[in-house]
Amino acid sequence: MRDFSKFSSRSFVDDLIQVDWDEIIVRGTDDINKIFSSSYNKLNKVVNKHAPFKTMSKRRKKKLFKPWITKSIRTSIRIKNRLYMSGDHAQYKNYRNTISKLTRISKKQYYSQFFSNNLKM
Repeated sequence: MRDFSKFSSRSFVDDLIQVDWDEIIVRGTDDINKIFSSSYNKLNKVVNKHAPFKTMSKRRKKKLFKPWITKSIRTSIRIKNRLYMSGDHAQYKNYRNTISKLTRISKKQYYSQFFSNNLKM
């Protein structure tokens, strides 16, 4: 995951302006793949300088994970997205509402089971 906490668009643009793009084009005039590779590498260095990669903590990874969203709900979400893209908005709304209800029920069941399993009396 990239860390944008200290990202400054002004300094990023300034560093992009400092890159000698003419050198890349002149040096690799015969091969478009070399031009692309060189320009990509230069751009990637600037991006990594201003927004470096950082590892996510296990706690952050857990936040992104929603265990109550089952495989069947994920499949239904994909179908819902296809319905939206197809333009069938009536069927999309019906499907969306059904998925919302199922997700709420699944979440309620998940937490009910979680607390009953972990409750110590």
